[in-house]
Amino acid sequence: TVCKAQTDIVSVRSNANKMDGMVHATTVVIQNQERTWEPFYAKVMVRQEIGDFVEVEREYQLSVKPRFTHLAPRGGASNACDANKPYSDSVELKVFHQGN
Repeated sequence: TVCKAQTDIVSVRSNANKMDGMVHATTVVIQNQERTWEPFYAKVMVRQEIGDFVEVEREYQLSVKPRFTHLAPRGGASNACDANKPYSDSVELKVFHQGN
């Protein structure tokens, strides 16, 4: 199995002001380019000064959902149990600030 890490840099505004009624988030769409089912994992990390990445969800109150899923092969796959709900080859990740 070949592991291909993709690093996308996104920014998310703070949700610290609960009175504004806004939930600030950003989304990233990940799509499977392989012809096989592939597991997908996501976590929030920052780059340190020396260039290494460190997981920081607790420190910065950031979260990503979903954190794990399986992606169907490129082009998607049919669902034998429910033809109206085919399996997707992509997932939309939502990165958001949890606030105080």
